[in-house]
Amino acid sequence: MKRLRKSLESSDRALLLRDERVRLPAAAASALAELQGKAALVRVGTGDFASFAAIEKLLNEAAAKDLEVGEDAAAAFVLDEIAPSIESVRRFLDAAFAEGSQRPATDAQSVVLSAIARPPYSASEAQIGRAHGLSSDDIARASDALEQAGKAAVFRTKDGDRVVMRRPR
Repeated sequence: MKRLRKSLESSDRALLLRDERVRLPAAAASALAELQGKAALVRVGTGDFASFAAIEKLLNEAAAKDLEVGEDAAAAFVLDEIAPSIESVRRFLDAAFAEGSQRPATDAQSVVLSAIARPPYSASEAQIGRAHGLSSDDIARASDALEQAGKAAVFRTKDGDRVVMRRPR
């Protein structure tokens, strides 16, 4: 968190990338809450780090004029073409370009709806809970309430994990 705070001395916004399998310590969650609007947490799966490295290389080469594509065109390509197709990249860009006044969802139903609002329109309840520091019971109750309201469908995988999917509009 010290590096995150230090980065805010020279930047408008900072992102904390965290492995989705590792729980965020309470002290770090508290520090992020204090930095609301200036810092955000993005949960990343182990397979997604290669995507970030490729995007970083593209943007750096465009900025250094090593490509025949301008920096703005490269950034637009990432935002329009790559981000929508890779979930963690989309979360990263959403957090990076979010308005400072935007606040994260605080109730479990809003958290679940936010998690299933974009492609692939589904999420594991366990991942949602870990990413937002909510208990699995809270997420399960929220998912069940959304299913009863017709806004989501809840399924069990063959391993017994619960997955929430957005219902078509």
